[in-house]
Amino acid sequence: MSWPKNSPDKLFIGCADGKVAVGLLKAGQKSDTLFNSNSYVVSVAGIPNTNYVLSGHYDNSVHIVNYENLSVSKLITHTSIPFCMSAGRHIAISGLDMKVTFYDMQGKLINKSDYSKDNTVKEFSGCQYSPSGDSVVFLNFNKF
Repeated sequence: MSWPKNSPDKLFIGCADGKVAVGLLKAGQKSDTLFNSNSYVVSVAGIPNTNYVLSGHYDNSVHIVNYENLSVSKLITHTSIPFCMSAGRHIAISGLDMKVTFYDMQGKLINKSDYSKDNTVKEFSGCQYSPSGDSVVFLNFNKF
């Protein structure tokens, strides 16, 4: 689920049936489908100061959706299921492969760190950019 700062009346929800839905909070309306894929949605992230939201799927794909004109495109095929995803200066993704990966907004790989051989690191369970979009925190079992 994602609630972008620049769209306070919209809540974006990823669904098990592959849909990315939007709930219009001011109107109290039920959700409408923005995008429908054939793969379970595992993560959703709004891109700050834009009309875009990202959806991560069980088939390792990441899609970018413009929620104003409803255009959708596949942005990335990640190396694992993108369970943790956030957007700020870059797109940050982590998953069960124990890797932290950064992409630019066009889907180009910026940086990747592999923690799979570090016995102190367990699965990543979340990530979030700071409000400025310059720093990101990853949650890892019992530490940041």
